[in-house]
Amino acid sequence: MSSRKTQNLATPLTRIASILLLFVALFATTGCHMMKTSSVELPVDATANAPMYQIQMVSMMGRADVSKRVIKDKMTVQDALEEAGAIKKYRGMRITLSRLLDKNGQVLKLPVDYQVSKRAVRPEQNYSLHPGDTLTISAASDNSMDKIIGALTGGAL
Repeated sequence: MSSRKTQNLATPLTRIASILLLFVALFATTGCHMMKTSSVELPVDATANAPMYQIQMVSMMGRADVSKRVIKDKMTVQDALEEAGAIKKYRGMRITLSRLLDKNGQVLKLPVDYQVSKRAVRPEQNYSLHPGDTLTISAASDNSMDKIIGALTGGAL
């Protein structure tokens, strides 16, 4: 009787093995189209020759998050703030745009006023970004205690 149970058990296993073998053979002959992983062909280094700017987001505690980003077509300071998430991260902010003027390293620092009520940069200060520009953004607080501490420490919070 035990040989009959073994034979009955072997038959389903043989069928499963045959089905699996057929399944593998089917995929092998079709080029495994159903098992393809998603692959996106990217240029070797898409940003190698792209115009870049740098953004520094400084927290109230002085910690800086620095990243380099590609300048998109006709990108402005407001566009950069939105792309970097600064508008969501900071309610109020102090913004400076640093622009390299010449090969000798002379830098022009342009203050940029951010209007909290409009959640936007003043239109006359919404400069176009140039390759090599650096945007420095630091949190500005409306809290009177922060203003007092900022005045005592020279703004070094």
